[in-house]
Amino acid sequence: MENRRGPILALLLASLGGLALLFEGSPDVPQPFPGPALLPDRVVSVALSTLGLRYGDPQKRRAYAEHDYPGTPLATAEQEAAEQSSCLLHARGCLAAAGADGTMTWKGRTIDGLRVPYTGAYISHVETLLYELARQRGALLTVGADRPVISPGDIVVIGWGGSAPADETEKAAWLATWGGIAHGAVITGVRGDVLTSSDGGQPDSGNGYKPTAIAECVRTLANKGGSWWLGGRRVNYIIQTGKL
Repeated sequence: MENRRGPILALLLASLGGLALLFEGSPDVPQPFPGPALLPDRVVSVALSTLGLRYGDPQKRRAYAEHDYPGTPLATAEQEAAEQSSCLLHARGCLAAAGADGTMTWKGRTIDGLRVPYTGAYISHVETLLYELARQRGALLTVGADRPVISPGDIVVIGWGGSAPADETEKAAWLATWGGIAHGAVITGVRGDVLTSSDGGQPDSGNGYKPTAIAECVRTLANKGGSWWLGGRRVNYIIQTGKL
């Protein structure tokens, strides 16, 4: 009797392959995120790929605006990107592009905090938004006396507040305590106490040196008077992307 298992098996495999191809391109089937499997590694990959983007370069303006303002109409994104300091907008863009889950409660509503349009008064302060996202998802690490554990892919927020106090005495105390305004750094490399990061909010020579460029920064973690400082500012908190 003729052995027909081989042809039947081949036909079955071919049919399954056809089904796989059918579903692979279907928009209803979730597709795997291209690149590294772990979220922190994907954040690092995105952060490195965006180095050099800036508003002041017409050839890079669109990519810069789309990265910093995911979910926002392009015309609005470019308008906002011309003036706003982009440090934590860059961090938010890295999380969004890396496929992080931005589900959170904000002003009584469930939203995707990483991809909701950044317009008007609804999303008015990106640091508060990211802080709350990390807190709700168990990814927030406040920094005290112990040396913080910082890993590639983490977002480290140094300094405090959005502007310096007007009173000179208060300003001096604020500088001594925090070193400057809040700034977010996306950590891309750790070698002992030396941390490399991809930072938005850097001076943009093509835009009047406004803080609208993304560049690499290198800082050293050090203990000063019982507090941990990174570069010239005190470490405030860390968003641990591996827990998002």
